This record gives sequence, C-alpha cells and structure tokens, in this order.
Amino acid sequence: VVVAPLRFAHGVCPAVLEAMAMVRPVVASPAALAGIDVTPGVHLLVADAAEEADAVASLLGDRRRARELGLAGRARVEARYGWKDRLAPLAGILGCEASAAG
Repeated sequence: VVVAPLRFAHGVCPAVLEAMAMVRPVVASPAALAGIDVTPGVHLLVADAAEEADAVASLLGDRRRARELGLAGRARVEARYGWKDRLAPLAGILGCEASAAG
C-alpha cells in the first residue's frame, strides 16, 4: 500500500501516478489528488489525516480489494496518462499533422 498524505500540493503529484502505474493500491489525501483524473473508491482510496490509518489497515486486511484498486489504478494511468495521450495536444500546438505526431 502506498500512502500519499500530502497536506499541500501544487499540480499533479507524480508519486501517486507512479504508484498507480506500479499496480500498488494507493491511499491519498484530497490534496494529493489535485489535477489527477481518478474516481475515489475505484482507482484509489481518499482519506484525510483522521482516516488514513483505517484506510491503510482496510487494504492490508483485504488483499483482494487492494489488488482490485491496484489493477484499476494501473488501467487508469495507462488510459489517461500514457505518453501518447499526454503528447497528443502537442501536434496542434506545434501545427503538425496528427499522424506525424502519433
């Protein structure tokens, strides 16, 4: 289980995306999710400081749920944050053909 207990964040937290990409179940604070397109409870768990320990314990006690979150998180990163998706707008910005950028 990866815990991202950030209280302040500026933009996307790479550590959360990296953990998801490694098929790790993630427990993140609301601040750690800034700019990340996920569904809490599907791709990861969201917990404030008072809830973090319980959220982590729940995943340590339920390996199946932890695995489901890890797999869903990995799928989300692949679908939403892969190089192809992140670089897609670049062709328009540079005035290139979309087929040349892909």
